Amino acid sequence: MHGSSGLAPLAGEGSMQSRLSDWYAESLRLSFFGITGWTQRSIIREIADVEPVLMTSQPLMQIHQEAGNLLDGYINVTQQAGRVDVVLSDQPTRNTMDPAAPGYTPLFRIGTFEKSIEMFDKISMKATSLVTSATRVAYAITLIRQTESVREAGACLHRFLPTVDFDPKNDVDLTFQVNRPTRDGKGRFINRLAKWESIQLTTLHIGVGPLPAVPSRPPVYAARIYVDVSTDAENTQPLNDLPELVVELRSYTLSIAENGDSR
Repeated sequence: MHGSSGLAPLAGEGSMQSRLSDWYAESLRLSFFGITGWTQRSIIREIADVEPVLMTSQPLMQIHQEAGNLLDGYINVTQQAGRVDVVLSDQPTRNTMDPAAPGYTPLFRIGTFEKSIEMFDKISMKATSLVTSATRVAYAITLIRQTESVREAGACLHRFLPTVDFDPKNDVDLTFQVNRPTRDGKGRFINRLAKWESIQLTTLHIGVGPLPAVPSRPPVYAARIYVDVSTDAENTQPLNDLPELVVELRSYTLSIAENGDSR
């Protein structure tokens, strides 16, 4: 585990390099709900040590949003009434449409999963230190891996879905989502929502008049994993052990991402 992050080691995380070494992070998110005693202000410098390139404030609607460039990624911090969301993602201006233009990449992605989670660990630790109390916390990641075909995407996901009966050599258009709630060591209800899907992205050129829409580039295929682990949405009592709780939710999230679905 990365000693600079301040987060506890995750059992089996050392094997993540081999299991998910060819996966990239599309986005990572940490959310706090039911925050009390919070004053909306600019916090992106405190949690990510970057200057905001975008800042909007709507006091009457209690919305404050700011974003900044973090290496090759993009950090977005949104504050609403009683809620704070911190999201690390790719640059929204990334060229994913025109292969002939400079800087083209077929998919939005931050970087390798290992490097991205290391970056987000530091952000998460600083963000958590600012929030002293909340009634709900959520930790989510989206991973993506480009493939040569939709069948290869299914084959890539097959090893993560031992509970699902499908044949990657024959079956296509895979989408499987499930929430397998559990209880943590303190008896708290924990949602463990995960989704595995094969995707095909086709960019169409729309003609004028009766001309038909035609693909403007070859299709892009990928496998995607989304994991969102959160505490009970119906809880109204403050969760005062937020640093430890964030580590716990992170552990659940990474375990599902690496090991796949299990009953």
